Amino acid sequence: MKNQLTLLHFENPDDLLAGIDTLQQHNIVIREIYASAPVPNLEIKLRIKQLQFGKTIFRFGCLGGMGLTSLSYYLLALHSDWKTALLNILILLVTLLIAGCLFPTDAPRVFTLKPGDRRYLAVVDTRHIPVNGSIAHFFQYTGAVEVSPAIKNILIS
Repeated sequence: MKNQLTLLHFENPDDLLAGIDTLQQHNIVIREIYASAPVPNLEIKLRIKQLQFGKTIFRFGCLGGMGLTSLSYYLLALHSDWKTALLNILILLVTLLIAGCLFPTDAPRVFTLKPGDRRYLAVVDTRHIPVNGSIAHFFQYTGAVEVSPAIKNILIS
């Protein structure tokens, strides 16, 4: 299976925050968090703003450093033509795509469930998890279920 996702169920917000700590200690990638009510300090614990800001700086820093510098050089040169400007715009787009692929992780997305749902769920990526007794015990405690991306939305709603 190309993409293995595991759905973890927590009883309350405190268990969710403790579970996030455990997942981060073992370097397990958290894809999504579902909560029936806003959880205080969740964005801080997941470092959502730091990850989004770092990705933006990296992506557009590469774009500006490599693409815009050379584009401005060709446009300000005395003998510039449309072919070199078009080539440079193509280099600019390729740089943007490559810089977007180089950043290793995306920030986890946080979703709010229906108010009466009372579930706290986490979706984690289990492709590269080393076998560990404490992780196995943690997954048993949370009632972990391996799901495919197509079925995940059916289970959560």
